[in-house]
Amino acid sequence: MPTNTAQEAFLTSAPGKSFNPDNAHGLQCKDVADAYALAMFGDWVNTIRPNNAAQVFDGANAAYFTKIRNNPADPKQIPQRGDVIVWGWSPAVPEGHIAPVLSANKTTVTVVDQDGYNQRPAAVRTYGYTLANGAMVIGWLRPRVKADARPKQCIVQAGDTMYLIAKQFGVTLQALVAANRQVKNINVLSIGQVLNLP
Repeated sequence: MPTNTAQEAFLTSAPGKSFNPDNAHGLQCKDVADAYALAMFGDWVNTIRPNNAAQVFDGANAAYFTKIRNNPADPKQIPQRGDVIVWGWSPAVPEGHIAPVLSANKTTVTVVDQDGYNQRPAAVRTYGYTLANGAMVIGWLRPRVKADARPKQCIVQAGDTMYLIAKQFGVTLQALVAANRQVKNINVLSIGQVLNLP
């Protein structure tokens, strides 16, 4: 299934941004997945759910994601752009790893993720289906989104302005301002602030 506008807006704009929608533990890989769920569904708590990365595959809400368990014996089974790939735990990283998929082939997957150990913002990286630390892919979550789905909210990232957010989501600045009457000064946004999208 092709990605929709909300997914593409997130996947193309995420690199270079810092995500922390749960405001816990700094910049974690799970925070990118949470922000992605927020962009698609307007909610991450009831969709991808609060979990460590390794627990997301089993814990994600099946009403919002189709769960595709990794089968290494099937070379045709490859994640698609917009899926959320989940690596399990390893002794080195018991939390596992998770990231939205940009592209994939039989041997590698290119994702947008954050480095929680070094607190680095989101970037495009390419991994194998088994990470250097030994973590193996559990599977991937395919978002159940409609082709015309539009996010209801967005999270302000470093460098965002009302104008840039309006442009990113294809709405007028006036409509964005009207949908966010709670913002006292549209020229002063806070990182992590949630804005309504018209």
